[in-house]
Amino acid sequence: MGNLPTSEVAEAPTLGNPGLVEAGSKYTLVMVDYDVDVSGTQTSVLQWYQPDYALDSSGNNLVVTNTSATNASYISPQPNQGSPHTYVAILYQQPSDYELPSCLDTQLSVRGGLDLRDFTNAAGLGQAVAADWFQVQNPIPATTTYPITSTSVLSYDCSRTAH
Repeated sequence: MGNLPTSEVAEAPTLGNPGLVEAGSKYTLVMVDYDVDVSGTQTSVLQWYQPDYALDSSGNNLVVTNTSATNASYISPQPNQGSPHTYVAILYQQPSDYELPSCLDTQLSVRGGLDLRDFTNAAGLGQAVAADWFQVQNPIPATTTYPITSTSVLSYDCSRTAH
């Protein structure tokens, strides 16, 4: 996939049915920017975490079924001018009794330093059922900034076991 302009990713996308999801099941979406440079330190940033997606009545799209669930709202890709950033969106099937462990609340607010494997293991999410990626390159300096309060990879002190 080529570079997308920032205008095409300004709003959270509608998730279509990739043909791999099951009616009656719920899913969690995690989106990560792997190309963030903060003062010379390469890190990854959690762009979006949204649990409780399910198929809509038409079976064509995924919609959020529980808007009060803990989430990290969508941050539109706004890379600094220069090299493109790669964004990866991964959809996981949720266990039936899924709830994000409170030990991950810091990651949702800090956003930076995400280790996706550790995060999904601590969250009790299993194998991915679908994934996609895209790149965004900003030809002009970014006009919006988002605070990233950590560039080091966070560790999670969770005693949760996957259900």
